[in-house]
Amino acid sequence: MTDENEIDNEAKTIDLNGKLENYPSPPLKMALEVSNNSLIEQQICNVLRKNFLEQRSISWKPIKVELIVNTQLTDDFFAIRKKFERASEGNRSEFEEHYGFLIDNDAQVHDICTNGYQCTESSYNVLGKFT
Repeated sequence: MTDENEIDNEAKTIDLNGKLENYPSPPLKMALEVSNNSLIEQQICNVLRKNFLEQRSISWKPIKVELIVNTQLTDDFFAIRKKFERASEGNRSEFEEHYGFLIDNDAQVHDICTNGYQCTESSYNVLGKFT
């Protein structure tokens, strides 16, 4: 498990294209880091393999599986979800949330964790970056 201060320090010193960037420190917290060959990792890998768009990628195996939480984005999400719940009169099946991201590097993780997933503006999708 990583200390919250370590995450804050990493966020301030990510090197993109040879430049040192000073990002404002988002309220990020690592909620879960999965150990290799754990049951959770195996379940995640099975879901990824089952949903690959290209069959030649099935042999791919993730290096690290983590759950990272941005408390500010989470609070915003729950506020909007509560608004939808009231509008749907309690029928949650209309807007169940399931998500995960397959990304290449720490800069992409930082971008999604800091800014959230911009559905119409992002080049990332649930299976990686568009080419």
